[in-house]
Amino acid sequence: MADIQLSHNPLASEVVVIFNDLSVDHYQDSRIAEEGRVKKLAVFRKTENMEFVPDSDSGDLQIDDDSVPYEVLLTCTGLPRIPRRDDMLLNEGDLYTIHHVKPMNRSIDGLWQLIVYPERTAFVDPLCIHKYTFLDGTTLQPLADDVSNHVGEEVVLDMVYGGKPELLSWDAEHWFPFRSRIRFVYNEQKIIHVKGGMDQAYKMLEK
Repeated sequence: MADIQLSHNPLASEVVVIFNDLSVDHYQDSRIAEEGRVKKLAVFRKTENMEFVPDSDSGDLQIDDDSVPYEVLLTCTGLPRIPRRDDMLLNEGDLYTIHHVKPMNRSIDGLWQLIVYPERTAFVDPLCIHKYTFLDGTTLQPLADDVSNHVGEEVVLDMVYGGKPELLSWDAEHWFPFRSRIRFVYNEQKIIHVKGGMDQAYKMLEK
């Protein structure tokens, strides 16, 4: 039910949840390794919690954008586990660190509220297509067989990305606006090119 509500919410947009594994070596230095990422429909907005505003009303209010928390509302559908601290979230090319997670509403099962902050390190998520899935053009379910058996048929390419992709192309010459899910007639396309915030990248569409 919560997924249906989000799909009809005019404020909903696409985000990518990045799951990380945090380990500590014998020098007590922490290392983060990406485990995977999942694309989700979510409501991403500045938090309504104004506790970061000083009690005093004297002087000008100076708020550093890096200190302002954001609220992300999403469902648990399709996630391998509950997001936790040290996981990240990618929104419009910008990285955010997850601070805490809590249920949004006792009566709505599976709807979570994430509080995130802009990532404070110099790390930039590189432009990339991390994984893709071919879907049936009618049912939007993953194809039961190899896409090579669907030449001349309408299929959907669903992509999970990194960075800030802005344009797509089949030949690196003719570009169209990026969408993470594109519908087209499959004619044995082998490569998809992507252009955006970190120059250009491509993904081999292996059979």
